[in-house]
Amino acid sequence: MQYNISIVGGHMKDVAGGAAEEAIKNPGNFSAGSFRFNSKLGVCIEAGVLRSADKETVSLRVGEKVVHLRRSGTNIPGDIGVSCSPDGSVAPVETINIEFRAIDDPYTDRGMVWVHPIEKPARMSFVITANAFKTPGLVTEIIAQAEKAVAEQVLAHFPH
Repeated sequence: MQYNISIVGGHMKDVAGGAAEEAIKNPGNFSAGSFRFNSKLGVCIEAGVLRSADKETVSLRVGEKVVHLRRSGTNIPGDIGVSCSPDGSVAPVETINIEFRAIDDPYTDRGMVWVHPIEKPARMSFVITANAFKTPGLVTEIIAQAEKAVAEQVLAHFPH
């Protein structure tokens, strides 16, 4: 996948335009902070929450294929976590929330990767802290874990 990466909660030291690529490779050039990784998934996903008296169902659609999954939440087991409006019997999903590392993981934002179905095509995003860049191979490992989680929990429902 190709990623757009932005600095979150910090800043980069003064860097000449032509030296930006090399500067990013050196974690010493950043203040404490983190990096948001964004990548387009190549599919358009329609997602909504359907509420009834006793359950909430997440409906995901890609093209003609529709899947229905049980919504999970704090202390509520289910198939998939999402963020949406708390009101109404039907609510569009703002983000699909996938835990791919521990919630207290020091190298990511709560161990979460978010899928943004509102964007067309859908986009995934996750945050990696600057400290992760100090351990060789760790950033690559985190990226692979995030991609695998999205593939297994969302994209696997819609094989091409």
